[in-house]
Amino acid sequence: MKHQKPLRWEILRREGISSLLRDFLKHRGEVNGCVPFRNGWVIWTILLVCWGCSAVEIIKESSQPTRPLWISQFPKSDADLFFIGANSGAHTLEDGENGARKDALSKVAEYLGIDIKAELDMIMTEHDQSLKEHLKAKTEAFIKEAGIVDTYYEKTTRVEKNYKMEHYNVYLLLKYPKTEAQKELLRRETEPLQKAQAAYKVYQSGKTQIQQGHYQQALQFFREASDILKQLPNVVSLDQEIASTKELSTLLKSEEQSAIQHLRRVVILLQEQTSEKEQGSSAFGTSLQQVLTKHQFSFVEHSIRQSASDQGFDAYIGQEGEALKALQTQGIQYLIVGQAHATLSSTSLNNHFYKAQGMIKVFSTQTGEALLTLPVNGKGYHRDHTHASLNALSEAGKAVGELLVNELLSKGLI
Repeated sequence: MKHQKPLRWEILRREGISSLLRDFLKHRGEVNGCVPFRNGWVIWTILLVCWGCSAVEIIKESSQPTRPLWISQFPKSDADLFFIGANSGAHTLEDGENGARKDALSKVAEYLGIDIKAELDMIMTEHDQSLKEHLKAKTEAFIKEAGIVDTYYEKTTRVEKNYKMEHYNVYLLLKYPKTEAQKELLRRETEPLQKAQAAYKVYQSGKTQIQQGHYQQALQFFREASDILKQLPNVVSLDQEIASTKELSTLLKSEEQSAIQHLRRVVILLQEQTSEKEQGSSAFGTSLQQVLTKHQFSFVEHSIRQSASDQGFDAYIGQEGEALKALQTQGIQYLIVGQAHATLSSTSLNNHFYKAQGMIKVFSTQTGEALLTLPVNGKGYHRDHTHASLNALSEAGKAVGELLVNELLSKGLI
């Protein structure tokens, strides 16, 4: 049952007004309380001010008649540990209770050395899903074992005319079994080794993918293993062919870089047409390769260039993936094909303005699938028609190159 103690200032109000009047009369030197009429407005002003001040009412309520002893003194028990959570100035009782519970749980977690958020947000691979579920279950069990023993709140309401403001101070007593605490502390001691071993297992999965030529999958494994190691504050010894997590971290960086280099080995087949004639890759292809080189791509020359040019890119690739199969055997991941042409847009002040348009496609050599289809667009100008068209093609190559890299990165393909 709530315990209510309204604080009304009736006595203070009366005494305050009497004191003010008495002091005023004394100051004016009046006798027996006889005040000239000309000073009446001063008295009325004092009365109105005092009445306005006295209109504020403070009401205090509490969930129990007296504060529980556990707020100032921890209970003692052979079976449980106790933690107190508090939240002050909450606008609602629900907010106050949630804040107090969170405060109490954080104290339990601090005692046990647990980072709750990190535990729940662990990123593991599909191969290590069981470990992820194990860690998540452990954290949920920790929260479940923490039981609420008692709660206490104090509510303060300030009422002034038509305005009312409330706030709550909430206290919560939480208990946690000592046996569970001992288990959790033991788990925390062994957890670094478990994480280190999990990272090593993921690393081995990545190496297996490398042997099979699956560099994209390998890259994902290496990055996930690195993420696991980042959760370890200290170096952990490994009873494996790798001595410690420090050595494993170095190997992961090397393997990740190697996988990226393999993923960015490409063959580019382009056709472009200037204002005068159709030709092989020049301005468009050069600017495209410059952008890709900046992003650590490497380019492989291949004999399919001439065959593809003679038969048409799509037709050649479509013949049961002959070109793609040939490239895959050489460890090339992607084939980039495309075409661009420049046309006159306008002429002004002796300058010729050209626009370049076209399309490029990115094929996976492993699946034969067209992973990306991107538009080619660019503009350029010059007093000479040929230079103007080449400028447009060059700008188009730069633009589509950046777009290509961003798309591959966003899809996790490189």
